[in-house]
Amino acid sequence: MRMMKMVTATMIMTMAVAVNAQVTVSSIVTVQDVQADYDAKQWAECLKKISQVMPQASPQERTTLLSLRAECLLGQKSMIPAADAFATLATAYAKTTKDVKAEATAKATSEMIRVAQRAGGGADEDLVYVPKWGKDRVAISIVNPATRPAAMQKYFTDQMVATQDSIKNMNFTTQTVLDLAPRLNDLSKVELAVTGDDQQTTAMQKDLALKMKTGITAYVSNSNKAVDSIAKSATTMVPAPVRTQPGFGVQKGNQGNQKTSSGGGPQPQVMRGLSEQDIQKLNTMLADLQKFSSSARLSAASLGVDADYYKTEIAATTTLRKRIDAVLSGKFR
Repeated sequence: MRMMKMVTATMIMTMAVAVNAQVTVSSIVTVQDVQADYDAKQWAECLKKISQVMPQASPQERTTLLSLRAECLLGQKSMIPAADAFATLATAYAKTTKDVKAEATAKATSEMIRVAQRAGGGADEDLVYVPKWGKDRVAISIVNPATRPAAMQKYFTDQMVATQDSIKNMNFTTQTVLDLAPRLNDLSKVELAVTGDDQQTTAMQKDLALKMKTGITAYVSNSNKAVDSIAKSATTMVPAPVRTQPGFGVQKGNQGNQKTSSGGGPQPQVMRGLSEQDIQKLNTMLADLQKFSSSARLSAASLGVDADYYKTEIAATTTLRKRIDAVLSGKFR
């Protein structure tokens, strides 16, 4: 009897273990389960399962899950969360798969979502991109993966036209170049997503880099002439300031200028020196040249040109700054 009770207890425990194992196995969520919910457009359930799977996911699986999460949020028409999710996906591509085109596409999608418009309402609401340039300005859905490439093409065209106009009409300063450089970097991502390369944007970056080079050269040339003119003026001989001496009166000359009544030889001559206006001009040049020097290095990095692209121009600004420092210290020749 005792033996039968032991056998029964053992069988019950074995069955319990088997049941628990079966429950555990059946409760495990896989990437395939997530994909199935996405295919069925079960956005909320898909997002829930992504949260469950993500902690144990491999780096490759994590990228897949981030992609599905971004698409689910876009499917829900959650604009800002979807835009942020695609930006996170772009970073993941850059760090894990090194897939440059996939990274560019995710980043461009993030940007396009932020400028999208809501169309319709209720269950029929959609997120669309409305082209700003060209004859065909029909709104295109960005939620539907099938129509999104067409929307991306229009978005790229709009951005390209706007950037070209900015470069064409810009008033050159180091700051305008530095402000425009990030836009070109973003545009290159969109172009890569649309065309598979960034040749058009690269050409624009080179053009802007050349404008920077030409602008620095012109400024240095004009400033050199201005410094030479100031230095030449500073060496001009002028009458020394009149000082009255004890025992001598002061008389008025024909033009009302004071002169000593000591009589005798010619009035002493001295160099004119720098006026307050001259000093202000020279200090302004120093500040501008310092900006050019630092901005040139930043521009080279931002515009994708070689680090030594502005080497000659930076050297010229350094030489001129030394010349200005000398003039300010009284070394006019």
